[in-house]
Amino acid sequence: MKINLFVPVLVLVSAIFVTSCSKDNESDHTLPEISDVAANPVLVRATSVKVNGFVKSDGNAKITGRGACWSTSENPTINDSKVESGTGSGIFMTDITGLEQNTEYHVRVYATNKIGTAYGRQITFITATLPTVTTTAASSITSTSASVGGEVTITRNEEVEVYGTDYWKHGAAKNKSTRDGSGSRAFTSLHSGIKPSTAYKRPDHTQ
Repeated sequence: MKINLFVPVLVLVSAIFVTSCSKDNESDHTLPEISDVAANPVLVRATSVKVNGFVKSDGNAKITGRGACWSTSENPTINDSKVESGTGSGIFMTDITGLEQNTEYHVRVYATNKIGTAYGRQITFITATLPTVTTTAASSITSTSASVGGEVTITRNEEVEVYGTDYWKHGAAKNKSTRDGSGSRAFTSLHSGIKPSTAYKRPDHTQ
């Protein structure tokens, strides 16, 4: 009786080849490559910041997490405060909220795969300070219009993007707003189209 040894040998050789390829693929895995987007890495406000990141390479392994981490101490990691922004390679934007005004923070974008977590460069910024707004009394009141204004004061060199006034008709469900300019200065808004013998209030007043 003849015994065919060809098939078992072929199977053994194939198994060795598959195992070898698997080990070779594993050795190709590296940490991801990530950086901030140089054109606009951060957009700083008083209590929030937008951070743009770019995962240039996944290191031949799936990106399981990416985002930004931050701290008041240098070189923050994902063990500090962090916010995630999806998975995969490419450009992403992360919104960090709940920050303190006029405070120095350090932030780094990050990307994680099965090998570990890679970080971008550290970016240091100081959050803005909210402006102070003083409301002046209504003047030039007629049956259908009134002038209302205020003064915007800043404590640092931040840019005031827009100022104006908010007001409600007594009992109304929503307020009306004006956009009167930008910067730090005294200003006046003319509200027209109001109804005679109707009470109006600022949004921070109680009924």
